[in-house]
Amino acid sequence: MRIGRRDGKGRRPGGIRRGPGILADTVAIPDRLPGLKLEIFTLCESAADYGGKLCILGGFDRIHSSEVPLVLPRCSVVARLRVHRIEEGDHKLRMTIADEDGKSIVPGVEAQVSVRFLQELNSATVNLILQVNGLKLERHGEYMVDLAVDGIHQGSLPLYFSPPPQAQSGSGQAAV
Repeated sequence: MRIGRRDGKGRRPGGIRRGPGILADTVAIPDRLPGLKLEIFTLCESAADYGGKLCILGGFDRIHSSEVPLVLPRCSVVARLRVHRIEEGDHKLRMTIADEDGKSIVPGVEAQVSVRFLQELNSATVNLILQVNGLKLERHGEYMVDLAVDGIHQGSLPLYFSPPPQAQSGSGQAAV
């Protein structure tokens, strides 16, 4: 008998149900595991944190330009981390930006963040904004922004740099 097979009423054989918060072979599967979670991770034109309110302007993941190399005068990498009470304390962050060969195009950024709970809350958020001035993209291709917390990879952002799309003949619209 296969676990995936269901009877005519959509039930699994043997009374075993699987899914978030449901018993499976007498072991509870929690809806969410406590700990650190990356809620927002984006590249944008600018960002600000106003008393815990994260404001993000002009999010993007691609740049079209025939100018090579291209220097972006200013952009920001933004992350919002949700930290559960079990993760209270100091955390080491590392952010890198690399080309498609894995070569770093800016020095890696390392920071220490201290998370302290002032109220009886189960979780808190940490907003991180890294302003990057003069980001130089040497050639067309895919670049990658990576974030690690305490040495554990949390997320990656691709940045695609390519020539401007050519207009489709007769349609008057640009190709995507």
